[in-house]
Amino acid sequence: MNFETRYPAIIFDLDGTLIDSWPSLVATLHACLSDSALDLPRLKLELSAGIAPMFAQATAQAAIAVGQQEHKRAQLLTRYLDEFVLDATLYPGVPELLAQLRATGARIGICTNRDRASTLQLLCRHGLDTAVDALVCVGDTAQPKPHPQPLHACLAQLPALPGQALFVGDSHIDAQCAHAAGVPFAAHLGGYHRHPDDLAPAALRFDSFAQLAHLMGR
Repeated sequence: MNFETRYPAIIFDLDGTLIDSWPSLVATLHACLSDSALDLPRLKLELSAGIAPMFAQATAQAAIAVGQQEHKRAQLLTRYLDEFVLDATLYPGVPELLAQLRATGARIGICTNRDRASTLQLLCRHGLDTAVDALVCVGDTAQPKPHPQPLHACLAQLPALPGQALFVGDSHIDAQCAHAAGVPFAAHLGGYHRHPDDLAPAALRFDSFAQLAHLMGR
């Protein structure tokens, strides 16, 4: 049976949705901070708010002096972007789903709070750059997610109306952004949220991208 989706436009978050960046971030933490001081499960939960807030929590856990924490956070980000960012991996099933979507003629966007330079690095690394029709990164709009501006900007690039699109994300930031923009939301349960309730309201919930393909195409 041929795969068909009822959504002519699909927009994805990046970290925790298409790409699992957590292992590359853990490698950064191990390289820069004392392993024994870090509560990694808690830090992974903090990642739902973004990389910078997670690094801030990591410096606090490592008992870095308050006056040195900003410098340490900058060092963490620099080491991450220079040495570890490309160690991130795709979630299983991502290439297959994107290929199925392209085959149906669906337009694909990415709406992320990651910076454009490292976003492009990751997309090229994993061969996704040619699969994307629209890209909105942090700084491309006056407000980042969860404000609806980035998602509206992505819709304009595709182009698509809110009711014609599905936004796929993994955190409360993505859920709130989709709700504010009037776009149906698909919640990736394998991402970086603190609690499943953070992902409400969600039109779809999925554990794997094979499951998402089934839910979208049924």
